[in-house]
Amino acid sequence: MVTFFGKVDLNKAGKIASHMPAWTMQPQIEELEEEIGRKERSLERGEVPLDNIPQTKEELNREKTRLADILGGKPKLSETEENKLHKVYKDLGTSIKSSMFTRSDMLKGVASPHEEVRRMKGAVIGIDKETASLCEANGIQIKKNDGSFYVSRDGATKLWKIAGRYFNDKTNVEILRKD
Repeated sequence: MVTFFGKVDLNKAGKIASHMPAWTMQPQIEELEEEIGRKERSLERGEVPLDNIPQTKEELNREKTRLADILGGKPKLSETEENKLHKVYKDLGTSIKSSMFTRSDMLKGVASPHEEVRRMKGAVIGIDKETASLCEANGIQIKKNDGSFYVSRDGATKLWKIAGRYFNDKTNVEILRKD
């Protein structure tokens, strides 16, 4: 099954150490790219003092390697795998939507906070076996009950967001909330 976390997302024991894959964090990637560009321009213009040039080049190489590792962590899926992932993305979006209170219930204050927490943290969203294996491969906890698989809304949201980032689609879960 597809793993969305690359080697930069793993700790020394080989376990997933970050909440989201590094390749999904676009602002940080852009910041790293800008830092690399800034250092390259400074070196080209001769703005770096002579005694700092080796250190700056070393930092630049480290940052370029880090960027390559981050961008290389994004899986390269076949068309069949992408179609399956897109189906999971759509199905999870529907399930998440039905597990959320409506926007007007939230604004009126009639949504039970205890029920909201139960939906967020409890295994309340039914998923198929393929989605369950995708969750397990990406560190999302599932619950098996009588041959059926369940995941918390937080877990479903995490997988939905990762898949959405893969397809460069919207990943703000509030777009799913009914009015």
